[in-house]
Amino acid sequence: MSIEEGLLTVRENIRRAAKESGRKSEDIKLVAVSKFKSVDDIRLAASLGATDFGENYIQEFNDKYAALGSDGIQWHIIGNVQRNKVKYIADKNVIVQTVDRLSIAEELSKQAKKFDRVIPVLMQVNTSGEDTKSGCEPEELSELFEKCLEYENIRIEGLMTIGPNTTDIKSVEECFESTYALFESMKNFEKAKGQIKYLSMGMTNDYMLAIKHGANIVRVGRAIFGERESR
Repeated sequence: MSIEEGLLTVRENIRRAAKESGRKSEDIKLVAVSKFKSVDDIRLAASLGATDFGENYIQEFNDKYAALGSDGIQWHIIGNVQRNKVKYIADKNVIVQTVDRLSIAEELSKQAKKFDRVIPVLMQVNTSGEDTKSGCEPEELSELFEKCLEYENIRIEGLMTIGPNTTDIKSVEECFESTYALFESMKNFEKAKGQIKYLSMGMTNDYMLAIKHGANIVRVGRAIFGERESR
């Protein structure tokens, strides 16, 4: 499968899933997960119309950012961020999807302030119940969200989750349904009126299901780029 074929298939699947849920495909943002993929692969995908790319590791992201910049590309950090690595991304055009604790929000705001920037972020919540997944606990989200709203140099724009690692569709749906409910509840915070707009959930194995349950960002790697080689 070529990258062109992968993108065509994923876009068609997004169109179908959006139509089945009464939505428009153009309202669904596709983040092409380019972890472990080359600069040439990203450049090719960009030439085929991909605009958003997701990276997990800060050093790898920085290398690709140095080669490609952000002209026509929106970068997303979708992996766990260590506090001591925040300074390496604070000056770059990036959306951080994985804010799951106060210390990261605080550090992002602190470092962004040095560059007179406001970094858009998503709160990551663990609605799968799996210990291997990052994210704050659902019952902790409201308090964490409220505290994070106090930081002036980050802008919380929504919610992100990773679905459970299972073939049980019902379990995946329950995860996405509960995340959607949390996403809707975030919109009711007075201090966040109008800024909560993104629900990022769904990957290669479950992005169509995620769209049917309200996702408007999906993070797809293997279905576009093929299998990844380990580091």
